[in-house]
Amino acid sequence: MTLFADQLELPARIQRGLRQVALFVSLLYIKHWHEALIPEYAPKNDLELLQALNEYPDKEVGAEGTRALSRHLWYLSEDLIALAFFDDKFEDGEKKWMLENLVRPASKKALKRLEGKGLRVTNTTTLSGFVTSRSKRLFELLTDRKEHPRTYSRTKH
Repeated sequence: MTLFADQLELPARIQRGLRQVALFVSLLYIKHWHEALIPEYAPKNDLELLQALNEYPDKEVGAEGTRALSRHLWYLSEDLIALAFFDDKFEDGEKKWMLENLVRPASKKALKRLEGKGLRVTNTTTLSGFVTSRSKRLFELLTDRKEHPRTYSRTKH
């Protein structure tokens, strides 16, 4: 629609909006959208998208994107941030900092997702800053067979 907006005789306001969406999707969002399906990439993916939104040239679009994404940052919670340990595209130095932060005290309230109001992400924000002792819970859940035994039933139908 953006390419043929002039031929469609759309109002200037609609053309501007279409152009904003097309640029945002093609320059920024598409990469993060495609990697969103890979759980171990999700924490880094979300953080990088927030950082890119901060630097996006169209400040109005960047601010609106940040507001929208801030409502869906559950991979940056203390519990799921540990998925980043399995990210093969992640630098070992950052994983080392994450590992060291596993001894940090957990927040008083276990969050299902980060609260967008208090979240301030900059280009220097790192995933290790989200890691606390609560982050170990993911490994406990993955390895605790007594609590979560595998049960397979073989029934004939």
